[in-house]
Amino acid sequence: MISLYLYRCLSWLIPPLALIRGLGGRSSLALKRLAPDLSQAPAGGIWVHGLSVGEVGAAAAFIQAFRRAHPDQEILLSTSTAWGLSRAQKERAFVFPAPYDFYPLIKRVIARLRPRLFVALETDLWPNLLWGLKAAGVPLALINARISPASARRLKRFPFLVELLYGAFDLICLPSKSVGDRLAWLGLKVPFEITGNIKYDLSPPDEGKISSLAQEFSFLGRPLIVAGSTHPGEEEILIEAFVRLRHKKPRASLILCPRHPERATELLAWLGQKNLPASRRSVPQRGSAVVVVDTMGELWAFYGLADLAFVGGTLVPLGGHNLLEPAALKVPVTFGPYVSAVKEVAEELVESGGGLKAREVSDLLGAWQRLLEGREKAGKAAWSVFRRHQGATARAVAAVGRLLS
Repeated sequence: MISLYLYRCLSWLIPPLALIRGLGGRSSLALKRLAPDLSQAPAGGIWVHGLSVGEVGAAAAFIQAFRRAHPDQEILLSTSTAWGLSRAQKERAFVFPAPYDFYPLIKRVIARLRPRLFVALETDLWPNLLWGLKAAGVPLALINARISPASARRLKRFPFLVELLYGAFDLICLPSKSVGDRLAWLGLKVPFEITGNIKYDLSPPDEGKISSLAQEFSFLGRPLIVAGSTHPGEEEILIEAFVRLRHKKPRASLILCPRHPERATELLAWLGQKNLPASRRSVPQRGSAVVVVDTMGELWAFYGLADLAFVGGTLVPLGGHNLLEPAALKVPVTFGPYVSAVKEVAEELVESGGGLKAREVSDLLGAWQRLLEGREKAGKAAWSVFRRHQGATARAVAAVGRLLS
């Protein structure tokens, strides 16, 4: 494959760039990815890979279910980010930073691990890794496969990229028919199976964690809105709607969870300019109307405190994050118009009355007011949508398990 040969030539740029990044102090993870420590790694295990925190969370659910079905299998879990590694350490698996996609390094890693099966989640697809595993005779599965309409249109112009990214897989597990339709439109010949979205099949957070947060943040007034996984361009709309809501409900509070917690300082400075009393989650202050979450791994538990939720990545064209996390806790959901990655669930939430879509400040304020008026009924409707999407993990485990036989 000419495209793979050219890619391998270009990948020789990776080591010097990673060294510059690592030795320059910009990323300690860069050096670890250039030379991952695999001295304690079990050989012949099942290698599961996810990009960052969200994918690692889904991988954890898959690993737990896979371990129940195949208790004798060793599990290895790799991830590409520091936040992902932090989340992965909670799992009963050998955890390591994903090696950079430099072919000599990839060959050494494969030779050391000798995996029996490789399972990738969603979109973190690297040609040298995938085709290196293929050449070594390792079966490959992609679960929770994701491709947006815009990405599909771009890939359509470059058929060689479709083969480079997806052609090595022996099985692709789809979260929905629409994803399969896009991959088929691209001409992909890999076997597909619709198993559902594993991210919708996670166990809700421990009640003790929610109770602990409720006690810690009992000073916040009601109604309480939790805005999760927000991005630049969304906070402006959210805060303007929140300010207007406080004109009608002066004790309203907001917990703001940016997708990237390192933005907390920037957001707090901006909120100060808006004259909104705000503090960070790590140092909460009584009297705050807004709490900005600067930690990882707590968003779902924070949803458990909410009277209603907003899910980010939907007021800017990113496709949307997990709408069912608040729904699983019987919390009504609001979101913006950009929901290509969660289209089916967004439609179900609106149809059931468990959620509302908003395009701008006035829409969002109106949606919050409507859902607050019928909060209990809307919460039950949202939960019913969550329940309909359970079982994806078991279906994915069964499908992937067949590659071992």
